[in-house]
Amino acid sequence: MSNKASIPKPLPKPNAIAPMSGETNWTAEKVKAIFCNPLYIGHPLSEEEWVRQAAKMIKEDGREQFLVNMLAVMRQTGLLVEPPVVRQDEGSTPYGFSESRKESFPGLGLN
Repeated sequence: MSNKASIPKPLPKPNAIAPMSGETNWTAEKVKAIFCNPLYIGHPLSEEEWVRQAAKMIKEDGREQFLVNMLAVMRQTGLLVEPPVVRQDEGSTPYGFSESRKESFPGLGLN
């Protein structure tokens, strides 16, 4: 047994593309994007339809691919913005969260 830490394999590339408003040129990548974006619940999908299709995609494509696609679609539609980059040597994580900021989030039970 090796003591070396295993190097995680890279995440898959997104294979879903958010459709534009009024889309008429539907591709498999654009249909896939609908099932990766929970904001489509209610229009055009019911919550049950969305959950079932998302679960089917997770089963077929894998968890990592689904989550990569979900984040990509959320970025493409402006629902997710990139966090500011904070240097590690400033005593923080890449996303700007640090021990000293825990008190800023009392509802998360981090204290």
